[in-house]
Amino acid sequence: MKKIAVIGLVIVSGMLSMANAAAPMRSMTLGGATGLIVTPSARTGWETGDFGFNLGYHYVSDHDGTHLPKLGFYLFDKWEIGGTIDTQEEDATDVLFHTKFRFFPWSKSQGGGSALAIGANYQSLEPWDQDLVQGYFAVTYDGEIFGSHSETSFAVGKTFATEGNANSDVDFGMGFSVAFLPSILKGYVNWVTDFGNFGYSGDAYGANAMYRGVFNTGFRIAPINRGNIHLKIDVLFLDLMDDNRSFGGGFVFGMVF
Repeated sequence: MKKIAVIGLVIVSGMLSMANAAAPMRSMTLGGATGLIVTPSARTGWETGDFGFNLGYHYVSDHDGTHLPKLGFYLFDKWEIGGTIDTQEEDATDVLFHTKFRFFPWSKSQGGGSALAIGANYQSLEPWDQDLVQGYFAVTYDGEIFGSHSETSFAVGKTFATEGNANSDVDFGMGFSVAFLPSILKGYVNWVTDFGNFGYSGDAYGANAMYRGVFNTGFRIAPINRGNIHLKIDVLFLDLMDDNRSFGGGFVFGMVF
């Protein structure tokens, strides 16, 4: 019986590892949209069912710190909508809403290959003191970096503000998520990096691109990443090129039906 139990555990462990390695390492950004750290991708959080949800939380250590609880819903494998609360311990709480529509491929993608999407974010800073609206176009494509599977994404768009923002600026962000030491970690850990000239909001903590752009990197860990349920844990290093660099971390749990 002991031998049978051991063999069974080895088989189950192997199946879980294979499922984990095959599943895309997708999660929520600090602002809530599916993507890298700040930059949204052209993917939605769930692309294998007609309805899914993600419940997430991030903490950023900048200033006195901010808590970022968030919730996202995913419909018909191509549309997502959700919101994030940016508590900002030193300032008034901000409210963020996001939506995204993946129009290519039109049919269920099963989570692989290239994708195109359009998205929009609405931000109410120190509600309702200042409003910002961002629209963007996102591209994501599969590839390899250092022989490991990767997803590379970039987004270009525009943010319009009621005051205090250069409305002639163009938003741009890009980055990648690549399997980290896949032969050892079996797809449970990805290295995630992005760079851009916009933050997760117009009044972002930590990942604030107001002056010189922002470079973020970190690791995304997936203790659970199977067909209909996932748990992702982020360990993040934000704005590394500037003296206000900070630390972030969080988790996202979700299911699809």
